[in-house]
Amino acid sequence: MEDSKVQEIITQAKKRSLRIVTAESLTCGRIASTLANIAGSSAVINGGFIVYQDKMKTLQLGVPLKILKTFSAVSQPVAEAMAKGALEKTSPEFLGDEASNISIAVTGYAGSTAGLASEDLAGLVYIALGYYSPTTAITTIRVSKYQFSGDRESVRQATTDEALQSVLDLIYSS
Repeated sequence: MEDSKVQEIITQAKKRSLRIVTAESLTCGRIASTLANIAGSSAVINGGFIVYQDKMKTLQLGVPLKILKTFSAVSQPVAEAMAKGALEKTSPEFLGDEASNISIAVTGYAGSTAGLASEDLAGLVYIALGYYSPTTAITTIRVSKYQFSGDRESVRQATTDEALQSVLDLIYSS
């Protein structure tokens, strides 16, 4: 994603007093890092969770083991639970007025799927966006499924770009 678009996320989130948290598996912190590259991002970014391994998803975000075992780490229910967990861990209960309003969670297969049933899984990604409204105290989570092509780096970059574009769209719709 172009720096100007990332700058727009930071600017628009600031204007709306929105704060962002990430929960990243296959991108391993790339989304948070991309946001942090912009001056003034500290007024918007609360932090991020890097949860590459399943146990970390459970330990840091509270993703139920049953969901991981039933659906696998790369699934709609896990992406949703990651987004929900990130918002819960950075909620008003813990961060007061600086609680997160937006969570971005990503899980997927960036490249080789060695040991998996099908090579067709390479590039399969789920991106979940969570939004917490402080005025209504209602949390909504939307999950989208993608099939990106290319090598490992291309899939990770496409995931980052799509996640950030989704955040920008969410900010404008909030």
